[in-house]
Amino acid sequence: MVWGQTQRQAASVLVGVGGLIYMTSQQKKQRLKKKADKMLQEIGRNLYDECLVCGRPYTCLHHYFPKSVSYALRYNMKNCIPKCNGCHMSHHQKSDPRIHNIVNEVRGKVWLNRLEKAKQVTVKDTIGYIEGIIESLKLGL
Repeated sequence: MVWGQTQRQAASVLVGVGGLIYMTSQQKKQRLKKKADKMLQEIGRNLYDECLVCGRPYTCLHHYFPKSVSYALRYNMKNCIPKCNGCHMSHHQKSDPRIHNIVNEVRGKVWLNRLEKAKQVTVKDTIGYIEGIIESLKLGL
């Protein structure tokens, strides 16, 4: 352990070029989340060709319920909407309500009700949980 570190902080050690690199558990979680987020976007590129809203070429997956609202839906493909850059920016920068309205129309009330229910699930933000998500995302690649 390095001076000033708690056991928990020193729990995660990676071997790097030229020696040991110490990571806190929080840093490891952030690294794993980034990896899982990239994998999710890659799955989106494999599944979708066009924006659900306007039909233009797909550029990214948008979380219908933001990651900050429901961690349980962060890696749930049903919560991910394929969007082009224009529709994605219109949603985030202009808060254009038509974007969500079109998604609701296309996906339907049953989809939204199931998503609302799944949103209520509480998950623990642990390294093991994120590693499990990464393993399940590998199946979708």
